[in-house]
Amino acid sequence: MKLFRRPVAGLVALLFFLSGTVTPAVGRSEIIGQTYKNTDYGFQVTAPAGWSITKNVGAALVLLESPDGQITFRAYGKLLAGLTSPSEQRRMAKSQYGIRGRETTVQDRIESWEGREPVYLPLPSEVVPEEPLVGPLEGEALPVEAPDKQTADEAEPEGGRDDDPDAGEVILRDLTVMEALILLQGTTGNPYKDAAARERERELEKGREEPDTADPLTAVLAELAEAKPYLAIYEQELADPATGEVRRTTHLACFVLRNMVGYTFVATLPTERFEGSLRDLTGIFQSLHIPTLDGGGFSGAGALSMDPQTTGVVVGKVLIRGTPVPGATVYLYRTEEDYRAGRAYKTGRSNFSGEFQLVGIPPGTYFLLEAFAELGGESLSTYLPVTQIKVQRGFGSFYNLELDQAQ
Repeated sequence: MKLFRRPVAGLVALLFFLSGTVTPAVGRSEIIGQTYKNTDYGFQVTAPAGWSITKNVGAALVLLESPDGQITFRAYGKLLAGLTSPSEQRRMAKSQYGIRGRETTVQDRIESWEGREPVYLPLPSEVVPEEPLVGPLEGEALPVEAPDKQTADEAEPEGGRDDDPDAGEVILRDLTVMEALILLQGTTGNPYKDAAARERERELEKGREEPDTADPLTAVLAELAEAKPYLAIYEQELADPATGEVRRTTHLACFVLRNMVGYTFVATLPTERFEGSLRDLTGIFQSLHIPTLDGGGFSGAGALSMDPQTTGVVVGKVLIRGTPVPGATVYLYRTEEDYRAGRAYKTGRSNFSGEFQLVGIPPGTYFLLEAFAELGGESLSTYLPVTQIKVQRGFGSFYNLELDQAQ
């Protein structure tokens, strides 16, 4: 016989919780030299030489600012309540952090540079050669008639090229706009695709069937399974109401979703300085380090908390089709009568990795353990609630709860 579900009032309360978001404190952080580290959110970023670093500026966990104050880089972190798709995380982040403008991907920007003569980026301000260099500098294009861009101080050593310890390394001053964009593209984990690779991909796509997106839950899980950092360029134009002067601003934004934690990294600068600043921006985005949050404040259920003399613990994971479900509410009922009346003995919520922990449970046999959640517009409930839960003094009882769409 199918067991009755909890009263509607309890479900409404659950949905009210899941519809909101939970934003934790800024967490433990420190600045060491030019590197900012946040222990709780589990990420770090390094500023270029000469840039300033300030913690906790408005909603941002950290602000990096160029010496002239014209270029900024902000990092945001948000703990989400419930499983969120990458596209939904981007939508919320853009709205909350003021990311506006016409969007283009870095791949599209790279393609627009294909076939152009190489344009070299300006040297970093701290790198000043003792003698004038032969070749293009400060953004000048390489002359068509120039057979070689090798400079005087890059000439081969007397012993030959093989004796040069730096042979094969990228020369700092020779970074081009095209190369910098390709490096940025690599920051997302998606390598640059040249024309031949794009053509092969298009041919493969022709033979594939369109994915079934009729089921919102299936669509969200499919998106999460392929989730990678997303890097895009947003160009915005604002007119000064007093002078009518149009100000063009570029945002280079990276969105990263790690289960229940959404990261947003945004570089903002005048549009006319975008290409000339690619060297610094590339260095910042390449310095970003986001581990799997192991050891962070939101990483797991942690050590079991119990009084070994009197109580036990019920722990486990909430899953749907093998995917951890954060933000799910878990209910433990002592008796069948309590279950029918909606009187849970103990409740808890799963963390970002789907783990839950119900502590301080007296030894004995409990009637039922179940979970509820909201995902992709669907109400989810335990496919097969666990019954006859055995709790022993000083031990943890482990159970996984598999969710499915509520009937």
